[in-house]
Amino acid sequence: MLLLILAGLILAVQPALAADAGPVCGVYGFDPKSAAFKGKTPERIAEALSSWGVNAVFGGYKDPLLRKALRGRGIRVFAELTAFAGERHWKTRPESRPVSEVGEPLAKVKWYAAVCPNQTWLRLDIKKRAVSLVRKQEVDGVWLDFIRYPGHWEVPEPHLEQTCFCPVCLREFRKETGVAVPEELTAREKARWILSDHKERWTAFKTASIAGLVSEVADAVHAADPAALVGYFAVPWERSEKRGAVLEILGQDHRLMGRAADVVSPMAYHALLRRPASWITDASMAVKADSGKPVWPIIFVGDAEHPLGPGELRAAADAAWQGGSGGLILFDLGKLAEAGRLGELPALFSACLD
Repeated sequence: MLLLILAGLILAVQPALAADAGPVCGVYGFDPKSAAFKGKTPERIAEALSSWGVNAVFGGYKDPLLRKALRGRGIRVFAELTAFAGERHWKTRPESRPVSEVGEPLAKVKWYAAVCPNQTWLRLDIKKRAVSLVRKQEVDGVWLDFIRYPGHWEVPEPHLEQTCFCPVCLREFRKETGVAVPEELTAREKARWILSDHKERWTAFKTASIAGLVSEVADAVHAADPAALVGYFAVPWERSEKRGAVLEILGQDHRLMGRAADVVSPMAYHALLRRPASWITDASMAVKADSGKPVWPIIFVGDAEHPLGPGELRAAADAAWQGGSGGLILFDLGKLAEAGRLGELPALFSACLD
């Protein structure tokens, strides 16, 4: 019996050990069919990535020969899994469109179409897809993206509003808290009633819902492959920032979510938020302190609207490493390739070339 218990403990800590096994230099948006790798064999692609210091990629997991070549170079293969976003859900399952605090269907913001986080069918599908990625695609880990309540936060002054007050959410709120919302009220009045009389319980309900799915996905993935990592992309706001919006609006409580995740990746997009590169250090340290888990910040490499020169990108990468991170992810490889800047990768990933 003791041996069985010890074996279980060893399996339980495998992902955590893997998350701390040396610096991670990752690229998001890896596409082996892109122009940067045109005409290259899987072995040549893996060789190129390795020469740049890359030892982790998000993408490219559908080709078994490529997976083998990447792992032969010590490059881990991860997958991103979108949770609560996607206009396709609005079309196929209209009930998934969140209801705002004024009782109206939530509007799309540019490219972002948020989805209600309490749709049972969707939560089950997310877990199913995560397990499939580990079992069928043999990825080394799954990162949950858009794992939050609605909020287009990637701008300096985001418009933030309370959601979701759909019938499913109100039913789940009553089930979890015992608070029954008066049925005779309109949708707008129901939202106002909750936020006026039960806001703390509402926030606790939201954060528990998001953290609960992280836990369910982690349990399912680790059961399928104890060595696979489960991470998530974190909104990098401190708990008191923007009147506690990361908790009250987005429902991301890293103290709760970190209990189940193996790695947390703060989305430290300083250029989009008009923050100095030094902010990346502070944001990473704050998320690490809250979650209690290794952090691999993901930083934005720039685009036509938010250009970053080589020196600025290097400063951002240095700030990420200074934040006590065990890894660095660049968002994204495709943009660097389009700009002809892949040659900058060795300098950014020098920690993985030493």
